[in-house]
Amino acid sequence: MRFASLVILSVTAAGSLTGQSRQASLDSLTAALGQARQTGSFHGVVLIADSGRIVHHSAHGLAHKGYRVDNRLDTKFNLASVGKTFTAVAIGQLVEQGKLRWTDTLAKVLPDYPNQALARRVTIAQLLSHRSGMGLYWERLFNGNWTAVRTTGDLLPYFVDDTLLFAPGSKWFYSNTGFAVLAMVVEKVSGEDYFQYLERRVFESAGMVNTGFFPLDVDVPNLAVGYYRGEDGTVKNNLFTHTVRGGGAGGGWATALDLLKWAEALISGKVLGAATVKTMTTRQTADDRGGGYGYGFIVMEAKGRTLVGHTGGFPGIATFFFMDPARRRVGVLMSNDPGQMDRTIRRSMMDYLTAPD
Repeated sequence: MRFASLVILSVTAAGSLTGQSRQASLDSLTAALGQARQTGSFHGVVLIADSGRIVHHSAHGLAHKGYRVDNRLDTKFNLASVGKTFTAVAIGQLVEQGKLRWTDTLAKVLPDYPNQALARRVTIAQLLSHRSGMGLYWERLFNGNWTAVRTTGDLLPYFVDDTLLFAPGSKWFYSNTGFAVLAMVVEKVSGEDYFQYLERRVFESAGMVNTGFFPLDVDVPNLAVGYYRGEDGTVKNNLFTHTVRGGGAGGGWATALDLLKWAEALISGKVLGAATVKTMTTRQTADDRGGGYGYGFIVMEAKGRTLVGHTGGFPGIATFFFMDPARRRVGVLMSNDPGQMDRTIRRSMMDYLTAPD
């Protein structure tokens, strides 16, 4: 098995970093990746940046096992739920434009939403923070004609008749349905197709030239195919396990470098004003895992630091995207064959993000 060579900018070479703790975390990361290289236990890309400077960027393993194609630094990986941050920022932009309010009900924004009894009770803020009471559509979707789902409206039949799991605002429940509905809100309020809106208003604004919602039946260069183990231990690709294009709940594609651009765009105000970013990346509610959630962003406290970002997971997909906005530290892990080594790498990245100055 062939592996892409490591591309690491050392702390000394970077010329801008000091502190044994950060160096120790990079040394730990390098050691873990070296072991993975020998054992073939990690397939993906890792990136760490500090104050706008990349201090580690490396590619490992295979993007396509059948053709023995290596992952590269510019390989595009499926983001899974990290894509929720795109949907959230689109909503934030519409709020800034005065076309929406956080407190608006779904019924006010989507007066033609078929389930008005539900829509009258749920607000935009509750959808963004997973407190709407809406649930998940996965099981129903994958028992149906999921290969035909290519637009935001195509998902509607899979959840429109659902009842609320709890009174809106009373609990927290991670809801892909809620973010699928938010994509419909983007379309209704902006008057644009959801995917075109993101391309024009979000990705282009952030300089993310290698990010998009690419249909799986269209050949797009340099995409990593996801792999997982079936119940019998057979390695399988995930092309028949997730949606054809993705949507408001996630499923887009990006490179690690584009996610760094995404972090910098959020920090610098390229896509949203500072006040709106602060609102969205401030903990609005506790989640069910001992952490917190803002508006489309996970907000966690670790070693006295506030980290903001999101994770994404699905068979054959693991994405980790977090930043310390105050210090412009960013960590990205994108894997197309998740395993135990991913967790080891994440720990080293967390150590770096939370290390003292």
